[in-house]
Amino acid sequence: GGEDVSDRDEYVREQMEDKPFVGPMPIRQGSDAWLEQRKGNITASVIGQSTEELAIGLANERLGNTSEFISSGHVKEGNLYEDAVARSFDSEIGNDLGLERKEAFFETNKDLPGFGISPDANLYDKDGNRSLLELKYLSSDASMKKSMNTYKDQLQLQMAVTGVSSAHFYRMNKRTGETLHDLVQADPEQQAALIKKGRDAQELAATLDAEGVDDLMKQKRPSRKQRQINNDAGPATVMQTEAKAKYAKAT
Repeated sequence: GGEDVSDRDEYVREQMEDKPFVGPMPIRQGSDAWLEQRKGNITASVIGQSTEELAIGLANERLGNTSEFISSGHVKEGNLYEDAVARSFDSEIGNDLGLERKEAFFETNKDLPGFGISPDANLYDKDGNRSLLELKYLSSDASMKKSMNTYKDQLQLQMAVTGVSSAHFYRMNKRTGETLHDLVQADPEQQAALIKKGRDAQELAATLDAEGVDDLMKQKRPSRKQRQINNDAGPATVMQTEAKAKYAKAT
């Protein structure tokens, strides 16, 4: 199979071509090195999956059963407008709170091996206290209403890995321009449950060969939460998932 590149990663990487980074050289989101960093890690964008789904993803990556990139108009549009959503956050929320928005990078935690996160931005108050910013550009009223439940696991894992105590969750309805904002506090109990699920998935993945992945995929379908994330991302995300399944069955 080819390189497993998400729609968001591909879009960011395309935008970065021939745009040198001025200053210190951390690994920027969307770069080849950043994609390499993520390999073998359970990331916040997939932590809402079930233990079995996470294990299938990890095992497929280890076995090389990854699908080619499939473009998604929804995701590319979301990335195209992410800057606008971020500026909306600044004007509507951040500036009033005295928050400075800075670029975020892929982060891991030595106490949580095999987990990694990439928030959309870091926020700092006048005293230098850090919080996270997660942005969403959503396509429907239903997605907006369900967004907190859909993405709460993503936010909690981001806070667990970074050790920060709060994250700003800001989303915009692309059809109406409506925005929603929540300041989400770290929930140690929920974080512990997510980490346990991830560790269980890591252990299961280590036992799977190609046949085992195939058998497990026949038993599982995407969780309701993951189906909502797929729906927000657009049909190509579902196509990519199906492509992975077909590839695994063919090998």
